[in-house]
Amino acid sequence: MNQTANVDVARAVESPAGDTGLEWEPRVGEASWWQTRQSREGLAERLLGLFTDPGVGLTRDKTRRRGLGKLLDRLERQPGETWQDRWMASGADDAGFEWTDLPLQGRGTPKSHWRDELATGLVLLVAGQTIRPSYRGCCGSA
Repeated sequence: MNQTANVDVARAVESPAGDTGLEWEPRVGEASWWQTRQSREGLAERLLGLFTDPGVGLTRDKTRRRGLGKLLDRLERQPGETWQDRWMASGADDAGFEWTDLPLQGRGTPKSHWRDELATGLVLLVAGQTIRPSYRGCCGSA
């Protein structure tokens, strides 16, 4: 599982069909990196320190704290040694835009703010380089 990639940037390549212009070749990523190996406590401290202002108490920051906590709760219940492993094991990466349906299953009719909180937690994890989604379910890619 600790394979290091030889290529770490996306690059434009000609379409095999030749008539659609350029396509983006997927980026080959590392299997593990320091941010995805952080403890929950260290990770939460780092991300909330970067993306919230504790002295302000803004609703936005409260949503970020709740969202991060809920998403980490979900990921901790998944198998894996890193947050990235757990993200992949959760099925969220394969679910694409519907990934928030997975943690909300069995909770009755979800309230809209539950999805918003989970999405906000994901933004922090991606911006903080903790997980690297493949984006398979978005933008028309397979």
